[in-house]
Order: sequence, then structure tokens, then C-alpha cells
Amino acid sequence: MADQMRYWRCPLCGACYRVDEIVYVCRCDRAGRLELVVELTAAAAVPDGEKTLWRYASLLPLDSAGPGAEAVRAGFPAGWTPLVPASELAARLGAAGLHIKDEAANPTGSLKDRASALVVAGALELGCRVVAAASTGNAAVALAAVARVVGMPCVVFVPARARPAQVRRLIGYGAHVVVVDGDYDTAVRLNLEACDAFGWYCRTTAVNPFTTQGKKTAGLEIAEQHRGGDPDVVVASVGDGNILVGLYQGLRDAVRAGWIGRMPRLVGVQARGASAVYRAWAAGLDEVPDAPAVSVAGGIAVGVPLDGARAVAAVRATGGAMRTVTDEEILGIGAELAALGGVTAEPSSAAAFAALPALDLRGRRVVVVNTGGAPEAPEAADGEPEPLPEPITPDLVAVRAALAAAAEVPTAVLPAHRRPGRLPGVSGT
Repeated sequence: MADQMRYWRCPLCGACYRVDEIVYVCRCDRAGRLELVVELTAAAAVPDGEKTLWRYASLLPLDSAGPGAEAVRAGFPAGWTPLVPASELAARLGAAGLHIKDEAANPTGSLKDRASALVVAGALELGCRVVAAASTGNAAVALAAVARVVGMPCVVFVPARARPAQVRRLIGYGAHVVVVDGDYDTAVRLNLEACDAFGWYCRTTAVNPFTTQGKKTAGLEIAEQHRGGDPDVVVASVGDGNILVGLYQGLRDAVRAGWIGRMPRLVGVQARGASAVYRAWAAGLDEVPDAPAVSVAGGIAVGVPLDGARAVAAVRATGGAMRTVTDEEILGIGAELAALGGVTAEPSSAAAFAALPALDLRGRRVVVVNTGGAPEAPEAADGEPEPLPEPITPDLVAVRAALAAAAEVPTAVLPAHRRPGRLPGVSGT
């Protein structure tokens, strides 16, 4: 790669920080989400290295030779997923070409592996003892899997509606699962409070800037892997908005590095019953108001999208669009997708494919991101399965009680100077 400078920048106030100076969000009153700025002094050569996300280390906030990256790389080879041609689907849509970026090929089967790999590597380099997240599925599974590889305790907050099979999968990866009596957004708030109080390292999407940086490597790979001209359109499902933001930043870096000649249009797709980001985009808003979130696609059913504003901005910056699809369309596309594209998509990812017939893709080169494959059913255990954790009230007293038997997970309040950093929306931080 060319020589370069790397630093964090707040897009709201313009403040800049060294990559090792700040942990979560900007110190300004608006707690701006940090973006990594990479200043190249010359066009960057396309990487020629290992086939994982770490091939792009010079465009990331962590060096591949650092202790955190080395520990994660050794046992969790996330990234460099295939770009699968889908010629029959392209012909049906009249597209000049269509490829599927198949993130199901990651270690736990989703794009979230990229984010969690960077988060855990960062946690190790910060000297953090515990990582934590709130999630209904893939993000938590990815975090638990990486944490197990490096031997770090992992706490996951899930809403009471989380599927039992997914909770058991988390427990199987060694996570300490806290079932919260409330919805997804309640679990997110409790996770933020617990991380702030106990000094755990918080993986929460968008709040932790490494999540975006991990996901942007999918955009870098699309730019590097796409052959036959630059892609015209990239389509992806949207929940909290962070994947779309990551794709945008990766493709933008690829343009700046000279790997592709121009930015493709970004199209974000939401479930109609969980369409907060779409509503803001359609109404011409810069911020994303809360909205109802009910859909069979649980992974994108987010009522309070933490990265919604940046997702809307990314769509507009590329001249792209947002679309919605019904639950019926999501469920109906699965079998057809497997037959046409040779990939398996979970409902949250299938939403992107369900939107394709309504888009004008004639003559365009299209990439659709399969953010996650259908998870494998857990193997049946002999006898009765272990009982699942009982839901707790959403407060820190209940969290301490739920984790009382987990000696490796400290729940004593740490002094401020020993906490990883400022978390937005938590009093006292």
C-alpha cells in the first residue's frame, strides 16, 4: 500500500483523534459516530496478501501485526468471501451482470463476523477483560465465536422474543446470555448501561467504530473482486443501518485508492413492518425517528436504528434509493434464490433479493449482498435440553444477579479511569 495517515474524525463537529486516542464516540456534545480517515499520498496498489479481511489492514484502524489482530487471525479467518455470478437471475432482471457477495461463507455464516473480529482484536489491544453486545442473532453469535477463540468472556443481552435455538447457539459458543424482559431496543439500552458501569468493552453497532470498519472490508472486497467493469448498483438489507454505512465507506475508500473508477449506487432494503430508515429517507429527513419494528426478518426488525442517519446519508451521497418489501415477499424468495443463485439466505438477507424485481436494473452491473445464510439447526442433545435463562428486569441489579455464578465476568463498578471510554445515551459518561 501507499504511505498514508490514519485518524478518527467526527463528521458532526470535525474533531480529529489519533487511532489509539479514543474508544467509542466523539467527545462533542452530539457524541458523533467516528469515521476513519485514510489519507493516501499516492494511488494504493490492490492488496496481494492473505485471503482474509486483514489484507486491508492498512485501511483499518488496527495493524495486522498487532497483538489483537494476531490473536484473532490465528483462529478466526473472516473475510474474502466469494462473489458468486448469478447469470440466470441477471437475465430475468435484464441486468448486464449480477453477482452475489456471499457472506454466508464467513466462519459463523454472516457479515457480522467481520465486525466482531475487529472488535475483539481492539478489545485485546485495549486490555479489556470482557466484551458484551445486545443482539437478536448474528452479531452476538459472531462475537461469542471470536471471543471463544481468544479466551475472552463474552456477555450477550437478548430480548425475551429471541428464538430458543439462537439462545442455545450462543450458549454453545460459551457466551453468558442475559435474557431481558423487553424488546431489542431495551436489550441495547441495558447493554450500554452495563458496559458503562462494569467497564466491559461494548460491541454495540455504530457506537463502537470498529464495527463499521470491519464491515467496510466487504465493500473493499467487492471493488477488488468485481470483474468486467465497475459495479453500477450494490443492494443490501438494512436494519440499524451499519452494514450499509460500512459498504459505503469501503467502496469510497476503493475509489480513493483507484481500484474502481466511481461509486456505485447503494440501494437499501427494509422489511415493510420495520422501515424506520426507509421512512426517514422517503420523507427527506436527516435524522431517523423511532418507528414500529415487526417482521419475520428479525435481524433487521430495528425500531431505533443506531446508524440510521449515516445510512440515509450514504444512500443520498451515491444517488441511490431505499425500498421496502413485505414479509410475504421475503419468505417467498428463499427457495427461488437457492435455485437461481446457489446460495442460502436467512430472512433478513432475503429482503434484499425480494426487492430486485421492483428495481430498474436493465443494463446495469449489480451486486447483491447476502448478509447471512440460513443458520444450521443445533444438533439434538440426548435427553431434555438444558433450560434457558429466565428473563430479567432491565436493570443492573438484575444483571449482577444473573451473572453471580460467572466468576470470570466482573460486575463491580469500575472507577472511571479504568473504563474503556464514553458511551452515548448513558448518564454519567
